[in-house]
Amino acid sequence: MVRKGMSMAKSMSKARSKSLSKAKAKPKLKPKAKSKTKPSSRRGQIIRHGEPKELLGVSYLTVKEMDAIQDHVRRYVGGECSVLHEIMSEGLHIDVLSFPPTAKRKYHVLCTMGMSAEPMTMPARWRGPRRMELLMILPPEWRIDRFGDGKRRRESEEKQERWYWPVRWLKNLAHIPQMYETMLWWGHTVPNGDPPEPFADNTRFCCAALLFPQALSEGIASVVIGGKSQPRKSRKEVAFLAVAPLFPEEVERKLREGMEPIDEGLQGIPIESWFRESRPNFGLSAKA
Repeated sequence: MVRKGMSMAKSMSKARSKSLSKAKAKPKLKPKAKSKTKPSSRRGQIIRHGEPKELLGVSYLTVKEMDAIQDHVRRYVGGECSVLHEIMSEGLHIDVLSFPPTAKRKYHVLCTMGMSAEPMTMPARWRGPRRMELLMILPPEWRIDRFGDGKRRRESEEKQERWYWPVRWLKNLAHIPQMYETMLWWGHTVPNGDPPEPFADNTRFCCAALLFPQALSEGIASVVIGGKSQPRKSRKEVAFLAVAPLFPEEVERKLREGMEPIDEGLQGIPIESWFRESRPNFGLSAKA
């Protein structure tokens, strides 16, 4: 398994993400000493990265690549799509696609658009996709309209963060592979600090986990950008993984037993419940 400690999670939360509206940038925190341990989904393994890589310039998707990602996600979730544009970028330009609930789909779907502009740093024998975009499913009652300018809405940063933190973390996660020359995959978890702290003052969720999106749709898991007429090297296979928040007890259980029991629990409940505080806590059923 992978848990990124306070060094990375805090610096990502405070420095990497710029609000999609007009949120102010926050200062970076210096990471702890570098570990040479490579990413793994095995239980009990905690990895802390060292100083983030200095990113020169910004990588963008082409218009055709953006269209391909939008079309792919829309094919499986349907409905209208709006784009939450990133105002200031570093390393990668990450926009977020937002698909509001429909008559058939009773939840919001968010998807990064830009993480796949650069490949991740994978193990030498890796044969799967090297590029990724991240999905997030929010319940229908989530106030997406609160993602605007906090000053304009006369709301404190704390109140605005109660609704915005999922998007902030979606973008934080999208930048990790390039900033730390690493990878993200199923079973990896990134806590909000070490020890983990709540993402906002109205939630107990404190850690982000990456899961396969079969609860949303099996077909959405990957797409190949570039037609058969193009050279193989110019084709890009992009994987899509879903982000789920974890309670503190679930983080502890994952350290003891691995991600499998938590994943099984989450896949067994409605996907729109993943971000609800009232959902079952899958860390309480098997305490040591």
